[in-house]
Amino acid sequence: MAKASEVPKSARINGRRWRIVLVDTLSDADGEPNLGQCDADDRSILLRHGPTHQLQDVLFHELVHAACPSLDEETVLEVERGVYAVLS
Repeated sequence: MAKASEVPKSARINGRRWRIVLVDTLSDADGEPNLGQCDADDRSILLRHGPTHQLQDVLFHELVHAACPSLDEETVLEVERGVYAVLS
C-alpha cells in the first residue's frame, strides 16, 4: 500500500488548486466500488488507498478528468493509457 506521503496533497489544474485526498472506501453514485473520483464542484480528487502503482495510475486518470472535464470516460482512458505509458 502507498503511504500518504507518496501522494501529493494538492495539484494546480487549469490555474486552480485541487485537493487530493486518500480515503479507505469509495463508491460511485450506484454504490459500486471505485478507485478514484473527480469532483469539479469541490475541486477535489478522491483516491482509494491501494498499491503505489495503482494510485499513480488512478491519480493520473483523475487529473485528466479534472483538466479536461468535457472528455467522456472512453477518451480519458485513451489519454491515460497513451500518455501515462510514456511518462512511466
